[in-house]
Amino acid sequence: MMNPQLDALDELARRLLPALQRTGLTGREPIGKEGNTAPVAALMAQLQQANPEAGRAYWLTRGWSLLTWQPLYLAILAVHGLGRVPPLANLLQYQQEGMVAGYWLSGEMEAEPNLVRRIERAAAGLRPLLATLAALMAEAPRPRLRAELLADDLLVALERLAPHLPELAAHPLPFLARRWLAALELPTPPRLPGEDPRYLRQRCCLHYKRGDGVLCDNCPRRQQALAQRVA
Repeated sequence: MMNPQLDALDELARRLLPALQRTGLTGREPIGKEGNTAPVAALMAQLQQANPEAGRAYWLTRGWSLLTWQPLYLAILAVHGLGRVPPLANLLQYQQEGMVAGYWLSGEMEAEPNLVRRIERAAAGLRPLLATLAALMAEAPRPRLRAELLADDLLVALERLAPHLPELAAHPLPFLARRWLAALELPTPPRLPGEDPRYLRQRCCLHYKRGDGVLCDNCPRRQQALAQRVA
């Protein structure tokens, strides 16, 4: 059945983030069905096999970020790109070879003219999905770390999408960041996107622990190392 608003979301996502594509219901086992832990277990096993040297902390951190990146970006794109509230409770995701990319979404994309209310409604649909994703992990990062990683990923996404979505560009980014963080009940870092030339993450993603890994440009460890050299 045709759904013009979901089609518009898919088109916007493909244009800005080619990996974020609506794939249709495939033969692969989807991530998102409550109680179905098999696809998440397969993802975590693939992460361990691909980078055994990186260690448990990296696998958990990477797994959580992979499970949550698509919902975060879809929420921002729907809210600020289309003026709609996405039906994220119905989101199914797909994983393959240690990556989560591709989704299926059904339901109505409801219009909401009030910006703050739109953020709050999208977050209300996002929160239970995030709780389900954490529950599907045999071992998840502890709650505080999950929240801090989510806050970082959300703020990086807002910063990344701001040049491409007129509504994001039309409002102060710190204002929107605070609205999203409050609606998702996530911690607010000392500095927000738009307050510095580039947002500095509060939590390290631990990519540097991989054999081929380095510190990310916005990694707090990189800034700490620079400060120590200056001192």
